Amino acid sequence: MPVEIMSPLDPLVFMNLQLFKGETILKKAALNMLVKISDTSHLDRQFKKVDLSGTGLICLNDLQKIFAAEKIVDIDLSKLIQEVDLEGNDMINYAEFLAATVDVATFFDE
Repeated sequence: MPVEIMSPLDPLVFMNLQLFKGETILKKAALNMLVKISDTSHLDRQFKKVDLSGTGLICLNDLQKIFAAEKIVDIDLSKLIQEVDLEGNDMINYAEFLAATVDVATFFDE
């Protein structure tokens, strides 16, 4: 059963997701490891809001609905997925989402 779109999503999560561009494969992998040792409960809730189908993967359709609900229309969502998708399956899994949206500065402050 599809999940209904719940808003608002954290603006910092949206910003980090959109800014996650041009990262090297090594940096993406390092961020994936970083989130495994971090408290990501806030991002977990955000992921569940974006994963509308409840599959554990965020697809283009999910992003289109969420970004439209947030009234964000000037983003190339296919390119966003390509930037975040480390596995190359044209979807964003949980670890990839966390790596793209974690606030690295806050992590190092903690």
